[in-house]
Amino acid sequence: MNHFIIIGAQRSGSTFLLNILDQHSQICFTDQIKPEPKFFIDQSEVSKGINYYRQHHFKNRDVGTLFLGEKSTSYVEFPEVGDRIKKLLPHPKLFMIIRNPTERAISNYYFSCNNKLENRSIEEVFLMDTPTPELPFQTSVSPFNYIERGFYSKYIHPFKEQFGADLHLCLLEELLISDNAIDALFNHLNLIRPSIESFSRSKINASDKSVLPVPSKVRLILNQTYEQEIEKLRKTYDLNTSLWKQ
Repeated sequence: MNHFIIIGAQRSGSTFLLNILDQHSQICFTDQIKPEPKFFIDQSEVSKGINYYRQHHFKNRDVGTLFLGEKSTSYVEFPEVGDRIKKLLPHPKLFMIIRNPTERAISNYYFSCNNKLENRSIEEVFLMDTPTPELPFQTSVSPFNYIERGFYSKYIHPFKEQFGADLHLCLLEELLISDNAIDALFNHLNLIRPSIESFSRSKINASDKSVLPVPSKVRLILNQTYEQEIEKLRKTYDLNTSLWKQ
């Protein structure tokens, strides 16, 4: 049995990516999608072994399943997760999806608002750096790292060092417009892309619908913040970041 994991990034289209891959008849995702399993964050769970992982999280897999898939977007924020994955799973494949970091930060902000974690205005967060509110409950990662999470190279690097070509990086914006980008997902698993007569490229699980327009100054500040990071991603990982300028 083969395994792959979507390790991130938060608010970057990971559910959209999951839905693309889940259309293949030989792929089975974890029984629980929400909340995400986050199995490899907890060493006590990992220590229970691969059979426990498979039996506990993939009860509904079919006989013809070739790949077991998990999506836990917090993984990319835990470098130690890479070691745990490699020790437990035989030859795992990884995916990481990213998007325009400005749009990701804004989406992350509204996601926190919708989940009653954020009570600051968007100007207070991105223009005034107002202190974060107290959390009403514990979370696996800080819900307020809106800007930090857009510096993708910091999170990509340790996993790329460990997994090399077994880590596939993709851009949400490319998946929304390019059949070749979708083909590359299945090529990464050495699977033939399934025949899909009508494939929806509508973004799902969006948290930023029906909200007030984002102030232009917020976008300007965020765009300036990420200029060098975007260029670094283009040069280091040969990503088509020109899509983020459209």
